[in-house]
Amino acid sequence: QAPQPITPHRYAQPAAAAVQTPFAAIHTMLLAEKQKTKDWTPKTARQAEFIFKLFFDFLTVRQNKTCFEEIKQVDLDDFSTLLLGLNPRHGKSTGDQQLSGMDYVEKYSAPRSDHKDIMARVTLNRHWGFIEQVVARARRRGVKLNELDFRPFYQKRIKSAREERPTPPVGSIETFFKLPIFTG
Repeated sequence: QAPQPITPHRYAQPAAAAVQTPFAAIHTMLLAEKQKTKDWTPKTARQAEFIFKLFFDFLTVRQNKTCFEEIKQVDLDDFSTLLLGLNPRHGKSTGDQQLSGMDYVEKYSAPRSDHKDIMARVTLNRHWGFIEQVVARARRRGVKLNELDFRPFYQKRIKSAREERPTPPVGSIETFFKLPIFTG
């Protein structure tokens, strides 16, 4: 028999460690960027920071996820369910800002919070807008994300903006038209 050729033994190369981008790395970057360019007022920045805290605490505690690469569409759907279950008057108490995200959710969700309504459409859309911005910022940074579609979570307007505004009382309109500009 002919001898078998000797080939060098190749050892398997260890797989490169998966890159993990912590939530805080991107959200602090986005907050600093928006404040520096004055795109967000201090109030808007506080709202965004609170929404990020709520979202990322939800992912960490309930979904056991700590980085952007782990976020999946089902996580967004689960967070949407959580938002729809929150008391619409949440966040009005003193000390709410100091609560962890999950303590906050527990305080304003059933059974501790007995309520029948859901958050206003504009409030829900604001939540999703901020979350979509932080995900877009992560993409700009080069973070490899799963395909995430935010469109199903935005609440559509049922009525026109004019129909949503309350009609002023007749007395205030009569007073308005008694002003000198109308009476001469």
